[in-house]
Amino acid sequence: MADLPEIDVWHSKPLDVHIWSEHPKINQVVDTVYESLTEENRVLISGKSNNQGKASGRTHLKVVLVDLYVACKTDPQLCIGVALGNDAYKVGSRYNALHISSRMRKVIEALTDEGFIDFKQGSNNRSGGGVGNHTSRIRATTKLTELFSPLVWRSYCQIWCLSIVGHAVIWSGFVVSIPSLNVTPVMTFAR
Repeated sequence: MADLPEIDVWHSKPLDVHIWSEHPKINQVVDTVYESLTEENRVLISGKSNNQGKASGRTHLKVVLVDLYVACKTDPQLCIGVALGNDAYKVGSRYNALHISSRMRKVIEALTDEGFIDFKQGSNNRSGGGVGNHTSRIRATTKLTELFSPLVWRSYCQIWCLSIVGHAVIWSGFVVSIPSLNVTPVMTFAR
């Protein structure tokens, strides 16, 4: 795969913390990435505090890698918006509700240091009334996409346990519309 152009911060989607996988090949990619990290970065992800939270560093790593896989297979230039500020991980926040903690920042830092992701820092324009603000963006590098390459996209539907995408529910390979929302699925997957 050729090197990708610079990250386009406007060609992105938010980190989907609802995507999860227990597929053995995904677990193998997570293990490969984790084991290839330096000892320093493994400690950084794992943390040293007694207040570790409910999700391990490896769980945080898996959340990022599974969503990067989906983004990469959807569009190799698609990046993922990840909030790195403290407010994003407070009790009751979008991330914290699913036990994703500020440890996510350390995972992003480690993956960037090791060359698995491209990173673009977010911006905060305090004088423009919020115009031009954006969260930080990440995207899989060639190094990571090469680890994804043995995974078969058609089996992607078997990897997802449950995710709500727009107004469609994906469950074990089927995309169905939610009748109460009166919408039809945008895409379907073959089994």
